[in-house]
Amino acid sequence: MKQIKMNYATPCFSGCCGFCVECCDSSIEPKILDKQNQEGALCKIVGKQRMNEIQDEYTNELRDWCQSRGYRNPSDIGWTKEIMKLNEDKYKLSRKLNKDVCDDPFCKAIYLTMHEHSIKSFYESMPLYFRVKKFEGDHFKLCGPCISKYFY
Repeated sequence: MKQIKMNYATPCFSGCCGFCVECCDSSIEPKILDKQNQEGALCKIVGKQRMNEIQDEYTNELRDWCQSRGYRNPSDIGWTKEIMKLNEDKYKLSRKLNKDVCDDPFCKAIYLTMHEHSIKSFYESMPLYFRVKKFEGDHFKLCGPCISKYFY
């Protein structure tokens, strides 16, 4: 009997859909795509119009976050906290211009839908907190609004 091979853009969200490899027979081999493709799938699921709304909401949220803390860029952080202790993790605010993106799925999806000019002008000076390494290869990061949303 020929084995069916199925591809999935993202892992199962509910754990009980009845269609994916996680919920069905384990003889079907999944092909999980990399993280960027998962955020790309999120963009498709949400739709272009709603993604534009989310992008506008995020831009306003980021502007408000920066204004309330006096943050202008990595060299002029105003009264923004440089180190955040959250549960067992420590996060340190980047003091350098960088091109990294927050690890929140919606932030990555917003990044994928932005125009190249916006990316160049927007992401280099963004307030980004890097988790102090817990293990080799730990590069987890959150932007200012996300770290506030998740931990306050």
